[in-house]
Amino acid sequence: MLHPSTVDGRSLVILRQRTQLIGSGFSVVACGQLEHNGESPYLLTDADNRIVTDEELAGFQFVRPDSKIAECQGFDFFLLAE
Repeated sequence: MLHPSTVDGRSLVILRQRTQLIGSGFSVVACGQLEHNGESPYLLTDADNRIVTDEELAGFQFVRPDSKIAECQGFDFFLLAE
């Protein structure tokens, strides 16, 4: 698991997998900048700010430069939501 302070200033996109008739895709649930206030990591979005749980933090995955998930482009981390 990443330490909360190491994600400060990085970007995150939260995705939900959706099934399509042909193949599958992803929809964006939330995205924004991560901020650590010394106690908890927060996701700052256009709509609101929310605490990132330890369970979510443990699920962060780095976005690779060769990622085939188009919705991940331009972000540092992604998280698959259930």
